[in-house]
Formats: sequence, structure tokens, C-alpha cells
Amino acid sequence: MLLTQLLGYACFAVGNILVLSSFFALGLTCTFLGDNLDILMGARVTSLPFNVNDNPMSNGTALMSLDTALLSKSPAGIFLSSVVYAVYRVALEFEG
Repeated sequence: MLLTQLLGYACFAVGNILVLSSFFALGLTCTFLGDNLDILMGARVTSLPFNVNDNPMSNGTALMSLDTALLSKSPAGIFLSSVVYAVYRVALEFEG
């Protein structure tokens, strides 16, 4: 039980760090409007978290869903977290 809680809190912390730091690196406009309005940055972002992880928002969100499942002790939630991760992986293959 304690290990599950610690793992859940670790997933929460790492997931939030990935998502929030990528939000700050991209800014509000590129985070939410970049794909829809074709607003692109001048160059590829290589600062934290993009120098550690290629897709920090997707992986961070998957970790945050896993943390909720672990803290709730939900086997179905753990399965659904793996589905979320798999869907992000498939979407990233198409996104290129």
C-alpha cells in the first residue's frame, strides 16, 4: 500500500513537472493555438523538458492519469492509463 502511494505521488510530481515546464517553454499561444491556427515557433524548442523527453505533454498527462489510478487503487484505472498512453503513442506516429 505504501509503495503504491509513493509511486502515485511520484507519477503526479513527474507528470506535472513535464506538463507545466513544457507549457512554460512553449507559451500560451503555441501550447493551445499552435496546431489549430498554424502558429509555429521560429525554431524547435530544445530547453527543459524537451531536452529530456520528446513529448513531455503527452507523457506527463499519461503519468498524471496513472497517478490517479494508483492513488485510487483502481485496476481499471491502471488499464485505462495504459490505453491513454497507447493512444498518445499512435497519435504521435501520425503527427510525425
